Amino acid sequence: MIDIYKANPNKIKPEDNFKELLWKIVSVCNMNKLWEMVSYVVDELENSERDFWWITSIQVVKESHISVHSFENVNFVSMDVYTCKQLPTFEIIDIIKNYFNTNDVEIRLIKRWLRYKKQLDEYLSSKKN
Repeated sequence: MIDIYKANPNKIKPEDNFKELLWKIVSVCNMNKLWEMVSYVVDELENSERDFWWITSIQVVKESHISVHSFENVNFVSMDVYTCKQLPTFEIIDIIKNYFNTNDVEIRLIKRWLRYKKQLDEYLSSKKN
């Protein structure tokens, strides 16, 4: 999970839609898109309790998904790159920093499937053969 602070406000407008960013991440991770990215713009009239909410976008990939949630009024973006694959973490972070023109990011790596790691490894090994 990546939180992006002080994001370039021109990069979180609805016309931008994060398509370029998500495609770069999908490419560098060697992921396989299942369909095109989906975005939804929420404006103040639709959701008055969250008048700062701007865009949520998701790219579904064979290996899982990448989601982006932007908050335009505070130049903040939150992302999740969720997959069972080993990721080129530093390369992804560089892509994100360059895209949003900021170095102010927080990264949280979460290891999932810890209780089932042995079973998962055995399953994945059997699929290779």
